[in-house]
Amino acid sequence: MKNAIKLALSAAALIIANSASATAILDTYNPAPIVIDSKTPFTHEFDIRSGKNLFEPNFDKLVDAYLSYTLKDTGNDKDGVEAYTVKISGSDLAWQTGSDVPNGVNSPFSFELKGSGFDALNTTGMLTMSITATSGSFQFVSASLSGNYTEGVVAPGSKDVPEPFSVALVGIGLAGLAAARRKQS
Repeated sequence: MKNAIKLALSAAALIIANSASATAILDTYNPAPIVIDSKTPFTHEFDIRSGKNLFEPNFDKLVDAYLSYTLKDTGNDKDGVEAYTVKISGSDLAWQTGSDVPNGVNSPFSFELKGSGFDALNTTGMLTMSITATSGSFQFVSASLSGNYTEGVVAPGSKDVPEPFSVALVGIGLAGLAAARRKQS
């Protein structure tokens, strides 16, 4: 019975030492409406390394990330049709293109970050979003970057040293397993 308790405690210590917790990220930008036209693109940089997020590049690992933004058409265009391109850092390609922003209402758009944009955010903790009007004009209303990351996952090739508490828990777990095994034989 004592061996079973020691084994259970050892296993629990190992699980606690090696478990990672998922943490949500949210970075929002809500300025006064900004007019975007072919002469005036919009750019904003999200930083998930500070504030409430505290993401640590090369130590924490993103699980998923989503970029959402809201546009509003004021109806001032002669032809009534707007077209735009959204680009994000880490990629020369357009991440999203759109046309005909609805008049007079806030129109939300969103997409999941994947590929080089996701990799750039995971590596640096920062993401730059640019919206360029290819025809017409409209207003930028707001944007948010959301997702989840796993804390304390050391990236491959990183030279980070584990926390002493985690090492101690692993050591206690291994010592408990050794003691339980020695007692059985």
